[in-house]
Amino acid sequence: VYTASKHAIEGLSESLSYELESQNITVKLVEPGAIRTTNFTPSTLSASQDAPTPPEYKVYVDRMMNAMMNYPFEDANEEHVAAIVYEAAGDESVRLRYVSGPDAEEMARLRWSTSEENYMTVMRDLMGQTAWRNSLGKQSLEQPNT
Repeated sequence: VYTASKHAIEGLSESLSYELESQNITVKLVEPGAIRTTNFTPSTLSASQDAPTPPEYKVYVDRMMNAMMNYPFEDANEEHVAAIVYEAAGDESVRLRYVSGPDAEEMARLRWSTSEENYMTVMRDLMGQTAWRNSLGKQSLEQPNT
């Protein structure tokens, strides 16, 4: 849901940028990377640990949470993100996207410079999908279907 809301904001911002240009209004979209020093991360972890997880879904959730805890990128820097917001606010060009943070920068680079297949492969690795899928293969070998 969190990621979906970010994609919705991106789509809305891009759509508005076309429409509002007719009124001399420029839309700016700042896309910061993960910042784990805020209360968002502990609150999310706490809420997700308290939520009941169906047994069929637990293997996936565990792999995804493990991927989040072992995220291979450094955090975005709050001061740099603030500087990017300031830059975007003062930029009179029609540029829409401003990216800040090692993970956001790498994901944007992958999205815009590689194939869909390569992008999805990397994202599945980062989000724990590959580890989850590999664990399913091991389970099916260990526990044949009845």
